[in-house]
Amino acid sequence: MEKEEKISSTNEKDELKKIQESTTKEKKKAPKKKLKRKIRLKLYLSYATRMMFHIFFIVVFIVSFLLFLFLGFSITKTEIIKYREKSNINYQVYLKENDFYDTPYLEKGMAYVASLIDNVNIHYHYEFTITKNMNFDVAYKVMGKLVIQSQNNANAFYEKTYDLTEEMRENIKNQKQYSIDKNIVIDYAYYNNLANKFKSNYAVNTSSYLEVYLEVAESANECSLNNKSKTILIIPLSEQEINIRLENKDINEEQQILSPAKLKVRSYPFLLISLLPFILILITMKNLWELISFSIKKNSKYDRYVNRILRGYDRIIVNVKTAPRLKNYNIIEVENFEELIDVRDNTKQPIRYLVITKHQKCEFFIIHNKDLYLYVIKSVDLEKDKKDENA
Repeated sequence: MEKEEKISSTNEKDELKKIQESTTKEKKKAPKKKLKRKIRLKLYLSYATRMMFHIFFIVVFIVSFLLFLFLGFSITKTEIIKYREKSNINYQVYLKENDFYDTPYLEKGMAYVASLIDNVNIHYHYEFTITKNMNFDVAYKVMGKLVIQSQNNANAFYEKTYDLTEEMRENIKNQKQYSIDKNIVIDYAYYNNLANKFKSNYAVNTSSYLEVYLEVAESANECSLNNKSKTILIIPLSEQEINIRLENKDINEEQQILSPAKLKVRSYPFLLISLLPFILILITMKNLWELISFSIKKNSKYDRYVNRILRGYDRIIVNVKTAPRLKNYNIIEVENFEELIDVRDNTKQPIRYLVITKHQKCEFFIIHNKDLYLYVIKSVDLEKDKKDENA
């Protein structure tokens, strides 16, 4: 049994020596008992400091990213937009040659003899005004609708719709108002003959009229504008005398719509610049995750190395919880644990073991009079050596 224990101890020591040789770049040829003072050439940041730096830079990059986004975009406020529609109809009834009227036409608002009517000249005027400059689309056309209905109960016998003009479309750019002026000539005799023919052919008592109207539609993407309106004129048919009338009075009304808050691009250069802090956020968060994972991971090269030391030399190692005041001692750093063993053999002092950061950093040291012999093991150095070996 004793031989087996000695063999096991020897194997562990051999493994420890191999690890020490891999982490030591230059092995000194001077006698082991002559220890030289070491000078630390590179700056070491503790685990907590590195965590704080990562979090600090993540916050800085996030603030920068949000700042450039704010400069690149603009947000419009929710607002109430008012608009007003105005429309009116003017018409003249042009007459056939006759012995009574000296003028070629009669003005609006009179009674008319149907047999003297040649055509009806209608003029539509429409105005749209909104309280804010914006882009919107307008579509309009003049329609006609022939209606032949029962004289008894006003139910329709016949209806037909006519496109009296082609549909016109306009895209209004950054304007508050626009207007439409449209003239249309109605051939009265044509529609009157249709109504009379239906009445005589089917021997029914009818009441007929032609409905002429301007249909306007407005829409805008900037707000919920989706407005439609009609300005309607009624021309009676199949009568000896007629009175032309407006179905609805001239439009003059105000309405309001809600314009919701919207996100708009203000500056493309700022948006492109915002990509840089965004990429840096991703890189820094990746590094932070790796840092956290190193502290959680218990089977790293650092842990294996430290555990081998603790198992191989547990009889001469003392665990301590507090660090000595370094300013009270002459600090001598050693390159590997083997040199610390030599110091222990010479001084007969125990090797003290102090955990600085779990799974990240620890110290082995010996105190002899005013000298403190120190060996520091850091996970970051072991991982770096591992990457160098793989490279």
